[in-house]
Amino acid sequence: MKLLIAFSAIALLFCVTVFADISGAIVDNAGNPVPDARVFVEPGTEGAVVEGTVSAGGVFQVSGDFYGSVGVFAIAPRFGFGGIHLNVAAGDDPANIRITLAPAATVRGKVTNTDGEAITGASLESIAITAPTKVGIPLSKLTACGISLPETDAAGNFVIG
Repeated sequence: MKLLIAFSAIALLFCVTVFADISGAIVDNAGNPVPDARVFVEPGTEGAVVEGTVSAGGVFQVSGDFYGSVGVFAIAPRFGFGGIHLNVAAGDDPANIRITLAPAATVRGKVTNTDGEAITGASLESIAITAPTKVGIPLSKLTACGISLPETDAAGNFVIG
């Protein structure tokens, strides 16, 4: 009888579905809401990017079944990317996430081969933000959301705005 009760409790534990939506606010450096922002969640490096909704008050919601290593990031006109990396465990409620967007900046560089020759038409697949919080931005996955990949020009130069 004890074995049957233990088995039933374990079966019940694994049959329960728990959703981990992610929500919070997108603000500027002064703490003001950024209403025209777009927010995304990358559920692990293998998962497709999921776009959420952002209200006029900068409040966002991304519905899904997010667990493990999750990147949450946002961008808006006149602002650069900002975000946060989360480790979401079953039962976590990743709400009240705050993403701060700083004014837009430009990153410039050059892609060359080992001989120092420029590489034309190279796509920049991802970038990493390390401060104020660490998060990866999978640029290649954002093409499905209408965001173009930066590419190198004839001289191997690239610009990320």
